[in-house]
Amino acid sequence: MNEQESLAIASELAQCVQKNRDCRTRITKEAYVPAFEAFEADCASALNAFEQSGASETALGEQVLQALAAQWQTLGKQEQALSQEADRIVLALFLIPAIRRRETDRAESLAAALQSAWQTRFPQSRFQLVRFESIANGFQKKLFKACYITTAVCRMQEKPDDCAELTAFRRFRDGYLARQPDGDALIAEYYETAPGILACIELCTDAPVRLDRIWQEHLKPCYEALIRGDEQTCKTRYVQMVRTLQREYLGTGVDC
Repeated sequence: MNEQESLAIASELAQCVQKNRDCRTRITKEAYVPAFEAFEADCASALNAFEQSGASETALGEQVLQALAAQWQTLGKQEQALSQEADRIVLALFLIPAIRRRETDRAESLAAALQSAWQTRFPQSRFQLVRFESIANGFQKKLFKACYITTAVCRMQEKPDDCAELTAFRRFRDGYLARQPDGDALIAEYYETAPGILACIELCTDAPVRLDRIWQEHLKPCYEALIRGDEQTCKTRYVQMVRTLQREYLGTGVDC
């Protein structure tokens, strides 16, 4: 295969990532599988072309990143950062699982090459290689730290399931928050989006750092408010946390 043919495949794969950036808004229990299947169908022709070619996996991985970077360069600084993060999530949770689902040695090599090419460019924004089945099953079997961000944070801190913090948060959720006019809707929204947020966090190699930041910036102040008996402040911070994490990891959420 000549370089132009390899570049054409790389361009098509990059386009699949970029035109499906909104896939990260569908990393939920109900939406992930159909979103993945639609994405997989969208990039099937490029992956078929790759498998039928003699393209170097390493070279193709780098070419995909070059194609993505070329589009980033056309954006402003803030939009560029947002697009890079969106592309990282689509790569890690959609494109690479779609590649690995082919279950061939070349597919595994391409997945590893894409991971390596990304991490060479962005050593502070690494991600792990995952499979579609582990993500989909994770939603069903609650592998993402029981689907609760508070539980994930406390487990990272090696606290037991009946620790003071989790007990206080559960009492707040089942008591004060559930009694509020918007309480049921907020709780339902959290249950729907928390697994996707955790899926994005846990694919990162710096997941403990990210979870600690959630504790310091959101959960610790919320817990301290509960200790003071200030449940309204805890609710405000709780909503802010959910909205912030939705925007950061899923590209969704509205201002509080």
